This record gives sequence, structure tokens and C-alpha cells, in this order.
Amino acid sequence: MSPKSKSFSRKDIINAAFEVVRKRGREKLSARTVARVMNSSTMPIYSYMQSMKKLEEELAYKASELLYQYQTTRRTGHTFLDMGIGYVIFAREECHLFRYMFMTEHSARDLQDRRFDTDLNTLIEKMGDDQTLEGLDKQQMQKILEKMWIFVHGLATLLSFGVFEHDSEEYIIELIRQTGGDVIRGEMKRHDK
Repeated sequence: MSPKSKSFSRKDIINAAFEVVRKRGREKLSARTVARVMNSSTMPIYSYMQSMKKLEEELAYKASELLYQYQTTRRTGHTFLDMGIGYVIFAREECHLFRYMFMTEHSARDLQDRRFDTDLNTLIEKMGDDQTLEGLDKQQMQKILEKMWIFVHGLATLLSFGVFEHDSEEYIIELIRQTGGDVIRGEMKRHDK
């Protein structure tokens, strides 16, 4: 009697690939490494996923969901501030996923292809609930968001590579809060002119 072959689901394959990228980085992702994690051949991977490109699309979606969880975790009570803090903490704690999402050749194209404009409008709407931003119009909020995204992304990138020595959550919160305050005050001054 031959041993029963283990069956795998699409979800099993995505989860195994996710763990490869999460623990070892994008450069270690291959059908063989995923198969090793699953203790299988590569056949189920290609059978369910058709290609590594399809698998990577699923990974990007799964990583985005995790990033969203980080960004919606309440830390300060200010939605806009909490989103920036979550982004940076995600980069610190999930450095391989962060680099996979934002620092590979395919991620730059994906960032343009994603519903970035929709996400931008959603963020601007949420910013409207923040009393700190009271009196600013949509265009001013967009400028604040763009400037803060550039700052937060730079900080997140440094943390994802471990080259920024101040990585405590308290320090990150205070740094983003101070920089955000400066950006908001600068935009308000420009508005008053």
C-alpha cells in the first residue's frame, strides 16, 4: 500500500510563500523554497497558482492586509498620526515584507498600478475628522499627506534596514508627532498668507 499523498490548498501555498518572504526576504522566494516549507514538490504550487507572478500578487495582497492592521491600530487616538506610526512600526517589525512591498522593481510599478488615488482620497477624508487640521481644504490636506508620506516612508526605510538607532515606539511616535506638527503649521502659515 502506497503512502497517502498530502493535499494542499491555495491558502496553504500562499501562507508558506508569505512565511518565506516574511522571514528570509523576497530574494529567497522560489517555487522550491515554498515547496520545502510545505514539505512537498513544486507541483501543487504551479497547479494552484499557475505562475510565480500570480503567487506574488497574492503575497502583495496578504502583506497589504497586514500593513493595514498595523496602520489601523489605535496608539494615540489621532487616526492620521496612528496611520503613520503603524507604517513605520510595520517596517521595523516586518522588514522583509516592507522591502518586498515598497523596495523592489515590481513594487514601484505596483504602487503606481494600485488604487493609490482612491487610498489618497480615503486618507484625506479621515484627515478631515482631525481637529488639528480644522479649517484646511482638501488641497492643503493633500499637501500635508504627501509631505508626511515622504518623511514617514524615509524613516520606515531606515528602520527596515536597521540603520536608524532610535527604534523605540515612544521615539517613533514623538518624532512623527513633532514633524507632523511642523508640516501642519507650515501649511497653515502658507494658507494664511
